[in-house]
Amino acid sequence: RRGKSGFTEENKVKQIWRELYKAAKAVQKPRDISERIYAGGVAAAIEFSNGKIYTGVSVDTSCTLGICAERNAMIYPHGRNNFITKRVLYKMAYAVQVMSRHDKAWVRNRYKRVYPMPNPLRFEPLTREQYDSLFAKRKDIFACGRIHPQKGFEKLIIAFSKIAERYPDWNVDIVGLKESEVYFNRLVELIRQCGLENRFHFLGPRKDMDTIMQSHSIFCLSSQHEGFPNVLSEAMANGMACVSFDIVTGPSEIIIDGLDGIIVEDQNVDALADGLSTVMANAELRYSLGLNA
Repeated sequence: RRGKSGFTEENKVKQIWRELYKAAKAVQKPRDISERIYAGGVAAAIEFSNGKIYTGVSVDTSCTLGICAERNAMIYPHGRNNFITKRVLYKMAYAVQVMSRHDKAWVRNRYKRVYPMPNPLRFEPLTREQYDSLFAKRKDIFACGRIHPQKGFEKLIIAFSKIAERYPDWNVDIVGLKESEVYFNRLVELIRQCGLENRFHFLGPRKDMDTIMQSHSIFCLSSQHEGFPNVLSEAMANGMACVSFDIVTGPSEIIIDGLDGIIVEDQNVDALADGLSTVMANAELRYSLGLNA
């Protein structure tokens, strides 16, 4: 819908975020503004007055002009504070930014204006020459995320255990912060029970993600749910052949199944094992998926 200025509301929202990005770059400590914007992953409120930007998590009840940004899949509950945010703060906002088209459809009648705006890609995609030079050096399966039940790493372990004997030269590396000690210990015990102690490696948090991705051949996303899985788009930008659960939001809007990745039935461990095996067994398929990604 076009306003008096001739700009669509969606363009206005995009312009707002461009201005916010410029403000973020001007801050000496970007983490500070990031924390204020997303407030622990719940939401952000941006008020506008005389062309100036103010960020924060609390908004005066008289505020009718602002943007709320949702980082999670809207369909999933995320605790009491998030419930209040969605029911109160979002209804006061000028617009609500969500992570996917699915989320926009799910909340289309709840808020005034809803715009899907996926996360930007922070890696420059590989060129054809770079991809070809790296392909022969790539090996193993890569997974990434907080060591937390939401990431579903136990399903990756079980899936790999079903095919490990067929591919004795393949291993699995997992990068991520150990957020849950209890869950991490469960994963270690599951790996031990499957007899895969020498096949799985936890690398902890890393800053050289592009280098790590470019040394691995396959990326696996085994999460229960995501808002917009940045790591999936980053893995594709780095030329990895990706295999992912068809979780509610994210993969189906990033991957074209069979062309630049493989999508399997959500939370089906046997299907995940089959998807991984299909890609591991076929170097031409891995090359094609990674190149098209």
